[in-house]
Amino acid sequence: MVYDSGGDGEVLFFASVMPPFDVIHVPNIKYFGKRFRVVTYRRRESVARPIYPAERADEIRNLLNALGIDRAHFCG
Repeated sequence: MVYDSGGDGEVLFFASVMPPFDVIHVPNIKYFGKRFRVVTYRRRESVARPIYPAERADEIRNLLNALGIDRAHFCG
């Protein structure tokens, strides 16, 4: 799941640690959305096998590329 405020400021990227904790970003989106283009990301989960950090990094890199984002501040 991805949320992109589409703002014009620098990009601030929030990655949720675990899906149930996505709600912690709601106040952050409202607060930081006034100054930044806020993007949030809910990582995919798999019960079949672990998803390794390198795969997560690739997911995030691909997402940023798809959104046309070259640089971002990252909060995870």
